Amino acid sequence: MHSSVKLVKEQLHRLPKHGIGYGILRYLHPNPAVQNQLQNLPQVEVSFNYLGQFDQVLSASAMFGAVKEWKSEQSRRGNRSHLLAVSGLIHSGKLEMEFAYSDKIHKRVTIERLSIGFMEALRTLMNHCQSKESQGYTPYGFAAAKLNQQQLDKFLGKINRKKPRFR
Repeated sequence: MHSSVKLVKEQLHRLPKHGIGYGILRYLHPNPAVQNQLQNLPQVEVSFNYLGQFDQVLSASAMFGAVKEWKSEQSRRGNRSHLLAVSGLIHSGKLEMEFAYSDKIHKRVTIERLSIGFMEALRTLMNHCQSKESQGYTPYGFAAAKLNQQQLDKFLGKINRKKPRFR
């Protein structure tokens, strides 16, 4: 798991502007050929939206009341933009997740199993990231050195083997 976490972390750091511009590029890129190429990619079936920490927002604007319910995008004809929409936020210090789906496509028990598996995987990931073994470095932290993960691990291994001598 340790190497997978590092790999994903590095991939996320390499995304320009954390991937925010993809939707804009897909539909508004100035080059029609690039726009066409992006629009012809397969449509994703699952959306994931982390809405952020609402504790600060809600305490600062109590007049608006609490978040009671959130909905996934759905057209007036009842068509969803995605087969499954997963949304999450932090409220009252707790992570809240919603899995929105169509009961014409998925069974409730399937989505319940998926959500339980999701939360178990998240707990495993959190426990791993809080463990001593996970305290590792990735090339992003040493961008000027222009190392890949294998080179960085080798270098750090050499440093860790050489213990200072005190007299």
